[in-house]
Amino acid sequence: MIPLKKLTLHPQEQLFSPVENTVERLELISQWSELNYDELTEALDWQEEHIRMFGKEIRVPRLVVWYGEKGYGYSGKRHQPKEIPEMIQREMNRLSAETGVEFNGVLCNWYRNGEEHMGFHSDDEPEIDGSLIASISLGASRRFAWKKKDGSEGGKVGLESGSLLLMHHFQENWKHALLKDPKVGEGRINLTFRKLF
Repeated sequence: MIPLKKLTLHPQEQLFSPVENTVERLELISQWSELNYDELTEALDWQEEHIRMFGKEIRVPRLVVWYGEKGYGYSGKRHQPKEIPEMIQREMNRLSAETGVEFNGVLCNWYRNGEEHMGFHSDDEPEIDGSLIASISLGASRRFAWKKKDGSEGGKVGLESGSLLLMHHFQENWKHALLKDPKVGEGRINLTFRKLF
């Protein structure tokens, strides 16, 4: 499974602690990935995306691209299957080997500055295996936040470049977000690996 340098984050305690027997949990591993931020800004097929919210068409505050053997949809958008670039496939293979989950798709988000962000949401589409979603951060450090769907509990943590965040059984009862931070002038890329049924 995951290397011993893992750190378990128990959401109900809102702090880093080695709580072992928790099904719903976040695990953060620093310096896990050696993918290059600058290389990915050039190599991936980034797209500006619009979604419909409250009856209006709005621009998503980030660039997006989906790679996977199956199509994937959320917020009224449907991404078609797209061949996974070799550098991303190597990282996916490594993740699958270490976690035992056969990932088959990755949603890539490029936040070009601290104004670009992701609001609170859950990756709970029925086509996703919600037992584990793996998220790699590259580039500027940004604050990741989470809260229970009823708003009763939550927390936040900075995600450094190269870090790996593992969300175990987290989508059913929790929401998460990448917070806006106008002080951040540099960009960040987030790769979220998923297993689609």
